[in-house]
Amino acid sequence: MRRVVILPWLGEFGWMIMRHCHYVQWLDAPRKVACCQPGQECLFPSAAECFTDWKNPIPDHSRWEGTAWGDWGAKDRFYSELTPILQASYPEHEIHAPHYGCQWHMADAPGFTFRPRAAHELPAVDVVLGARQRAFDGTRNWKHWPALADTLRDEGLTIGVVGREESTDGSSDEAVHAWDHPDGDTAGSVDLLAHCRLYVGVDSGMTHLASVLSVPTLLLEAYASHHMIGPAERANKSLFRSLGPEHWETPQVAAGRVLATLQEADAWHARPQAACEVTAGPGMTAEIDACLRQWPLDTRLTLTAHGCTEGDLQTLHQYRNRFVVIDARRKHDP
Repeated sequence: MRRVVILPWLGEFGWMIMRHCHYVQWLDAPRKVACCQPGQECLFPSAAECFTDWKNPIPDHSRWEGTAWGDWGAKDRFYSELTPILQASYPEHEIHAPHYGCQWHMADAPGFTFRPRAAHELPAVDVVLGARQRAFDGTRNWKHWPALADTLRDEGLTIGVVGREESTDGSSDEAVHAWDHPDGDTAGSVDLLAHCRLYVGVDSGMTHLASVLSVPTLLLEAYASHHMIGPAERANKSLFRSLGPEHWETPQVAAGRVLATLQEADAWHARPQAACEVTAGPGMTAEIDACLRQWPLDTRLTLTAHGCTEGDLQTLHQYRNRFVVIDARRKHDP
């Protein structure tokens, strides 16, 4: 039995959700120990154990993409210091340094699913706000969360706020807060997102967390065509809508769009679910395309691939944007 201890992610939370958490889940090892910060154990459901007895040496304001720290050797030095500690704690385990050389985000991996799990301790709410105040790149910090929360409460809706208390605007005193969860703010964020009708946020790690949980989402765009919006939309198997940057400074428009998207999300969840089963072989792109175009966009698709290569499966995965679920299982002919 392969036993591994996976060294921790040191970069930004959003990149950890998009790549590292998926990587840990994807790694083929029956016995996995994931290194993570205390309270983030819920992000690693496939790990048999989590090692949290370490401190992240990279401050929040410097955790961009795990690399731009101003000290290019920091990660290697930290890993070299942590490895002997892990070897002493887990003598029969392989110490595994993760690598992310793939051409697609782990959220795009064919047939791959990942869902964080946290105890349901907080009240369910109608709308969850990702009232994130970033430690860097303040251009993505939306300043109208208090006005939006007041409008939604006037409509009789209940509000939740995800993230850490010190990383939000602190204005939603009447909301249900993720940091009140007994297992910590990350578990509280997962809990709130898993039991709400709609999530509203900007381009941040919480939006990527909402996407892997497939929560109906309204994204407030600070500027057009940001390169991280696509992975969030592709990972989300539920409803994903956005409000363009031309409305960034008009909270009234944002409030109206939230209410409209909430109704759309309720209708989306109440829809009858179509189903489609497709069997594919090598070189099947044209035939699959002709077959799938006859089905509605919200079809639940099960795809069984006979003798397909990894490249075939990645090609098929383009249909993720067209369907709710793609289960691309590779099955070998007898």
